[in-house]
Amino acid sequence: MSLALGVSLIAAQDMSSFRFAAVGDNCIDRLGAPIGRSLVGGNALNVAVQLARLGHNSFYFGAVGRDAEGERTRGELEANRVAVKHLRLDQRNTAWTDIKVLPSGERLIAAEDFGACAGYAPDEAELAILGTMDHVHIGWLDDGGALRRRLSRAGVSVSQDISVNADPADLGVEGLSIVFC
Repeated sequence: MSLALGVSLIAAQDMSSFRFAAVGDNCIDRLGAPIGRSLVGGNALNVAVQLARLGHNSFYFGAVGRDAEGERTRGELEANRVAVKHLRLDQRNTAWTDIKVLPSGERLIAAEDFGACAGYAPDEAELAILGTMDHVHIGWLDDGGALRRRLSRAGVSVSQDISVNADPADLGVEGLSIVFC
């Protein structure tokens, strides 16, 4: 392949595919009866997977435990072509959510443990990488909005689903290009 043809192919790919990062939560959703199964989920993880399924370059930044559920989470991300180089392993358990399914089909969170996700924050090297992304989506993150404000000041397009953050300190919208609630 000629250099000119290679550059043309790269340029064409870049126009149809963006670099997205999703930062924050992942969990094992444990659905009670009548469903009776568990699924890998979490706001940030779900966004990363959906973007990869749409053909974009998708990167996940978050933490899982050094347990079977952490391995399961990594496996699901990899199976969906999400880059996991920045998936941090933590001594705490992988986060989980127990979901009660009502006869109406409505789902209620019965209990949850944020495990390895609690207190997660990208380090300086990861922040530099996040600054190169076309867009960064933040899921549940208990940092009082520090990441969204820092990325915004650096000129990065940022979205966040604030409906997954219950603490008032995490509910602000300053610095967000797109807000989900």
